[in-house]
Amino acid sequence: MKEKILNSRFIRSMAEKKGIVTHTSDVCVFCGKCAKICGTGSISVNRKDRTLVIDHGKCLRCGQCIKTCPKSALKIEKSGGGV
Repeated sequence: MKEKILNSRFIRSMAEKKGIVTHTSDVCVFCGKCAKICGTGSISVNRKDRTLVIDHGKCLRCGQCIKTCPKSALKIEKSGGGV
């Protein structure tokens, strides 16, 4: 159990060094592809309300959502950038 906690902390600290995933809503078509590919469930999309929410506490900054987005509406910004 202790090993799992340490691994989780290590992964989170490495992810935080990469920055945060941000979303540009004027480009997004709210297709939900990013939410489907996200392995941690960090992204939720509501097509009807045209909203996309990123849970930065869960996000590992792996970049899969960025690669999957057909409109390039997601990107990783260095920590301290706007969300």
